[in-house]
Amino acid sequence: MRLRHTLGAALGALALAVTIPTTSAHATTGFFYYKYGTPGNPNTAQVDGEDIPESHCYNVPEVEGTLLNAWAPENHTDLQIWVYPFAECSGLKTVIPPGNTPNNLILFRSYYVVTDG
Repeated sequence: MRLRHTLGAALGALALAVTIPTTSAHATTGFFYYKYGTPGNPNTAQVDGEDIPESHCYNVPEVEGTLLNAWAPENHTDLQIWVYPFAECSGLKTVIPPGNTPNNLILFRSYYVVTDG
C-alpha cells in the first residue's frame, strides 16, 4: 500500500512538472529591423525574433553613448513592439503592431517586446 502511494505521488509530481509553463510560453518568430547612424549614410540592424526575450526593455546598442537615434522600425515578428525615444524605455511609447512597417519619422533609443498576456 505504501509503495502505491509513493508511486502515485511521484507520478503526480512528474505530471505537474511537465505541465508548468517555462519562462517564455510564446516563442517570438520573425525579425525586427531598424536604421541607425546618419540619415545621409544609414546603417540597418536586424534582430532575430528568437533572440528577443519577451517582456524586456532593450536599449539600441548602436546608438548608446551617442547623440544619434535609431529610426524606421519594422516589426516583422508575431508580437507587438513598443519603441521609446529615450533609453531604458522611457518617454512616450510608439506601438508597432506585428507585421507593421510605420514611417521613417519614428525616432527611438530603446524598445520593448510585449507578450500576449
